[in-house]
Amino acid sequence: MIARAAALSLLVGCAASGAAGGGEDLGDAGQAPDPEGDAGNAAEDASGPDASSPDDAGSLGPPRCEAMQLESAPPPLEMLVVFDRSVSMQQDHKWEDSLAALASFSDAAHPTEVRVGVQFFPNPAIADACRQQDYRYPLIPLQAVDHFSMPLKDGAQKFGAWGADNPLHPALAGGLDYLTGRAQEAPSAVRAVLVLTDGMSEACGTSLVDVATLAATGIAQGDRIPTYVVGLSGADAMLLDEVARQGGTARAAEVVADADAQGATVQALLAAEADALRCERRMPVFERAKIDVSTLRVRVTSGAGANRVFGPLEPDACAAGEAGFRFDRPLDPARIELCGEACAAVKADAKAKITFDVGCVWVVQ
Repeated sequence: MIARAAALSLLVGCAASGAAGGGEDLGDAGQAPDPEGDAGNAAEDASGPDASSPDDAGSLGPPRCEAMQLESAPPPLEMLVVFDRSVSMQQDHKWEDSLAALASFSDAAHPTEVRVGVQFFPNPAIADACRQQDYRYPLIPLQAVDHFSMPLKDGAQKFGAWGADNPLHPALAGGLDYLTGRAQEAPSAVRAVLVLTDGMSEACGTSLVDVATLAATGIAQGDRIPTYVVGLSGADAMLLDEVARQGGTARAAEVVADADAQGATVQALLAAEADALRCERRMPVFERAKIDVSTLRVRVTSGAGANRVFGPLEPDACAAGEAGFRFDRPLDPARIELCGEACAAVKADAKAKITFDVGCVWVVQ
């Protein structure tokens, strides 16, 4: 089911709270200790482009500033599957099971708008499988996940499993380049790579260290792109774990050759999707209101009802693991990313809820 934009509700008796970064424990009551504090008064005192009121031309009166608590929703997701088509994928039904798993993933329920594309490696359209530039455009372009099954079927028939080498390094490099270039076209989307393979080789003169280092570059750039790894039977789990760890996703999902390999692959795909979205939230957009982002704080409510409020961070502080959140862009953000302990708390609690405490939403009357 596609998540819908959340409705507004007034934050009763409490404006946004919490200093920049950090995280203030508000206890079970979920209310800031000082509703008249600095964050609550930000709407009155703030100045500059982020704090200015919206254009009130054509309104019945001047815009008013209201403190609100807003529900949050995950942003869109763009996932590129870097799909192994070396000759070993013909063994143990790995090719057929993986294709069936991708088709089942397409038919599954998703929490937000999801677009999926596939880049095969080796690339069957080129003679030199090691040229990175030939992997910059996926053979199955990104498209809505619920329309993905037919292009996948057509692509599988056209690009069957073959190829003695396993040129993962140029394929991953091209995939990261492609997704990085999508930032302007789809600024609000989260992007991720998922490697689906049954092993690694030192093809193209590259080693495991080179592949893991490359995965690390995806999360070091401004538009963070994690690398998820699904290792099929025959893969060295320790080697793939290192690629996943460097790519910011802890460890590879392992799929063994048994009767439920297809189902396990589907679960690995869904788990990667959920993880990519867990610490990301889209900014609400309204026709006759504008959020003063300088007054926005993020509230994390645990499954047990305990509340913590986190403030904004600079990108470098977020990358360094400080607790808080960062905007994808400072002046006109489309989404936020939880950082450090804030993200860890959400990932550790499946029932945790993320809401926005906003000291000032300019509402056009």
